[in-house]
Parts: sequence; C-alpha cells; structure tokens
Amino acid sequence: MNEKEYKKRIYERVKKYIFIKKWDIRVPDLDFWLENFKGDDEQYLAHYLLARFIYYNKTEILCLYKRLFKMLIRQMFVDQCKSTNKIITEDKLCKLVADFWEQTIFTHITGSGKPTDSGRAMCRYYLEMDINSNQIFSPHEVPKLLLSNNNYKHVV
Repeated sequence: MNEKEYKKRIYERVKKYIFIKKWDIRVPDLDFWLENFKGDDEQYLAHYLLARFIYYNKTEILCLYKRLFKMLIRQMFVDQCKSTNKIITEDKLCKLVADFWEQTIFTHITGSGKPTDSGRAMCRYYLEMDINSNQIFSPHEVPKLLLSNNNYKHVV
C-alpha cells in the first residue's frame, strides 16, 4: 500500500469513528487538526498518530473512572492488611469497602475559594458513579459535618 492509500484508509477509519459516535469530535475539527501538518512527511506522521491514537468518549472515561476509584478503595484495605501482616477474607474486604462508602462524604474542588467548572463536573461524575446525592456537599459544609456527625470518617 502506498502512502496516499494509507492516509486515505486512516482518514476513512477515523471518519467512521466520528459517525458512529465513538469519537466525540466533528469531521471539520479533524480536518483542521490535520491542516497543522505541512508537507508529506508531517502529513504521514499525523495519519500514523491517528492510526494509533486511543480516544475515550465521556461514557468510557466515566466507566474507567468508576472502576479505578473502586479498585483504589479496595486496594487501600488490602495494603493496610498486608502492612500489619493480617489475613483478610473476601467477605471482610467487601464489608470494609461497603463501610467506607457509607462513611464517606464527597465534595468538589474550589479555586481561590470559588467553585470551579471541573469541581462541578466531579460532582456530576459522583452521581453517575451511583454515589448518593445525600453524601455530596460543598467544601464549606465539610468541616461542620465532620465535627457534628460521627458517621462520616472520609472525605473525597
């Protein structure tokens, strides 16, 4: 396959990803990005990158985030047991993780004391991760909750 056919094949593949909503961009955005590369060598390399690029849409990112977060919580308890040379059963581990979720409040990030867009997005992600909305608070509420409610032991 020659260089021209290769670039066309890659371009058509990416357009297919866009049309089936696998990639959350528009074809004009793709064309605009490709126009940044001048000359045959740069164009070839740009298409080479596209052929190997992994793009995650919002749904996939949320799924990865949810899975990673749950794995980190679980691993935290496994590491605690290892550090104290304790053996933990799967049932006990599941109970520790469940208790952690019940004892955790979630908040968003602020920038210079003001809510940020990324902080609000995190709160939406918490809800999409099946975290109870009764456990999501603004940052200024967190200290009072921790002092007044003995059920909450963790803040994320």
